[in-house]
Amino acid sequence: MKKNVTLLFSTLLLASLFASCGLFDPIPKEEKQDNEPHFLTQIEMGGNNFKKGTFKDKLEISNDTVRRTYEIIKPATTDELQLKYASLMGCLPKQIANLPLYYLIEEWYGVSYRLGGNTKAGIDCSSFTKMVLLEIYKKQLLRTAQEQYQQSTKLYSFEDMTEGDLVFFKSGRRHIGHVGVYLGNHFFVHASTSGGVMISSLHESYWNRRFAGGGRP
Repeated sequence: MKKNVTLLFSTLLLASLFASCGLFDPIPKEEKQDNEPHFLTQIEMGGNNFKKGTFKDKLEISNDTVRRTYEIIKPATTDELQLKYASLMGCLPKQIANLPLYYLIEEWYGVSYRLGGNTKAGIDCSSFTKMVLLEIYKKQLLRTAQEQYQQSTKLYSFEDMTEGDLVFFKSGRRHIGHVGVYLGNHFFVHASTSGGVMISSLHESYWNRRFAGGGRP
């Protein structure tokens, strides 16, 4: 069973790396879709049991849509956790180095969105970032996305952002309506109104259009 688990994760990792256009691809200039994407759907995460689940991700890179469907199991070891998130984010397993962060993501992944919520019964975007920054980085954030934006040092280049920075999105010309935590390789984790706690990419046209910049508390 252990050999099969390792083989499955290795296969997923290799498939995603070959499908990727590189670790630091430029943001595409053309956009093809207007709907908010569901980068991960129907995924079962967390826990210690081996339990099958499926997900589909749609990631637009250089005007080509990369569609991949994997059958995955819940990671039971550190190696499996690193392989799992490396395959999702198109990077090497060794780059999944902040294990407490990814175990926290694993624990909260799929929790539904609830405006004003801050528990596993439902959580909103700024409560999620507030919780992650406090538990992993020992940083205190204010309550709303707009307040978190105002208390952060602004980062306007993707190359300046590092793991643990915040990513902000506009809901109007000036108002900041959404926030997530940057992971690296243009990926971020957030509590989405459509999919709950999930991982998305700044390459996706929906987020690219609304991106207001990064922030370092």
